[in-house]
Amino acid sequence: MKLLVAIVFTIVLFSAINAQAQEDVTVRAKITEIDTQIRGRQSYAMATVNYTTKEGKQYTSKVRILSIPFVGTSKKVGDSIVITYNTENPYLVKSKSEGFLQTYGIYILIFLGIIAAWYNFKKRKPKAV
Repeated sequence: MKLLVAIVFTIVLFSAINAQAQEDVTVRAKITEIDTQIRGRQSYAMATVNYTTKEGKQYTSKVRILSIPFVGTSKKVGDSIVITYNTENPYLVKSKSEGFLQTYGIYILIFLGIIAAWYNFKKRKPKAV
């Protein structure tokens, strides 16, 4: 029963995320500046990008791009990247290089945790009386 509730909960979360994605538009943007920061074991890169919306208006915004610890990013100033912006607020942008795991990673981990807990619960032997 708990597994069924967890599966329904996961489906509801994914459908809510997909509803948000329908308001986003994908365009190409040009990188004008890259700021890489390293904090402990984590590193991340923010790129300042210029892009034109489907309505023809130009915007400048910052977007997170993929950065590998100890290596950095494969992007450089002048490169073109694919971004998505929110139609209601074009300053809200996401990079496609953020990828699947950054978008859905927490939901995948929750789902895997539920599966692992269920497996351990089923595997547990009843105590002898």
